Amino acid sequence: LDGKDYPYTGVPFHDSISLVPVDALTANYTVKGKVAGGGTRVISKDGKTMTISFKGTDPKGQPVEIIYVFDKR
Repeated sequence: LDGKDYPYTGVPFHDSISLVPVDALTANYTVKGKVAGGGTRVISKDGKTMTISFKGTDPKGQPVEIIYVFDKR
């Protein structure tokens, strides 16, 4: 969470990721590679839900906007 680029492994269309903390529960991120863009990762106050938003381009250069919501059981 220092804003520097780090290798992003396990996903063939991302080369690197950088994260910058906003507060204790929120971080902004940027990904670079065939799919480029960025977004926000937010963890709920109770720690049971994480929401990740992404806005950028897909491997064909088309705009994409995605929201992932993960619930801890």
